[in-house]
Amino acid sequence: PAPIGAEAGLAVPRPDGGVELYTASTDPHADRDLAAACYGLPPELVKVVVTGVPGAMGEREDAGMLLPLGLLALRTGHPVKLAATREESFLGHAHRHPTLLRYRHHADAEGTLLKVEAQILLDAGAYADTSADALAAAVSFACGPYVVPHAFVEGWAVRTNNPPSGHVRGEGAMQVCAAYEGQMDKLAAKLGLDPAELRMRNVMATGDLLPTGQTVTCPAPVADLLTAVRDEPLPALPGDDADADEGEWPLPGGPDGAGDPQAVRRGVGYGLGMVHMLGAEGTDEVSTATVKVQGSVATV
Repeated sequence: PAPIGAEAGLAVPRPDGGVELYTASTDPHADRDLAAACYGLPPELVKVVVTGVPGAMGEREDAGMLLPLGLLALRTGHPVKLAATREESFLGHAHRHPTLLRYRHHADAEGTLLKVEAQILLDAGAYADTSADALAAAVSFACGPYVVPHAFVEGWAVRTNNPPSGHVRGEGAMQVCAAYEGQMDKLAAKLGLDPAELRMRNVMATGDLLPTGQTVTCPAPVADLLTAVRDEPLPALPGDDADADEGEWPLPGGPDGAGDPQAVRRGVGYGLGMVHMLGAEGTDEVSTATVKVQGSVATV
């Protein structure tokens, strides 16, 4: 995943020795504090102005070019503007944490989950940065959207000599999803159960308890979602008619490419996952506003 717009920003030095940063930030308060710490300035001398966010897939929470941008402005005493190309954005920005996962699932003969054991190792790269957030998500959602009475989960984020890792949509929660869903498929095969049926026997609902100790108080229609997907009829396979309309081919490549019915096999699989919206461990959201009244006009 990547933002719709590549990174760009403007840094303007201030007469008081501070700097103003104009960028597409999704967390301006944290960006201000981070920049101030890096520049050796008090937070009140750093101002982050959100210029609009042209799409964000989580990685807007990594400072990226924000820090060198402000440093250049402070050192030169002049405004500095940077705009990354798409290639530069891919090369220079932090990516998802490579992760090593070890899992053991325990279930009874009917397929009801009894216990999940997991070890999760995140490669943070050269800097820890936002790795604590990704690790929190990986550990919190290590068992997935299933009722698990007993869980033993260990997680580490380690610095390595690899490129820095950071926020990408669903950070941490996506890596463990690949693991626990692979486990569910293996468990279904071991018990001779349909993969969808095994999941139906274990999906969580409102009122269930997460391994973190939190009760699910919000709507959790996991079973309804899985049932709807399972019961949706598969599209018909294209016939052998070479003159078939392109729109009638639900296979990759089309009639003249890899969509040759003789060369394509259809596989059906199921995958359930869960991600956080405001941080896996909750977050102290900050919101401020300034209102100026001049005569009959209020400026917010």
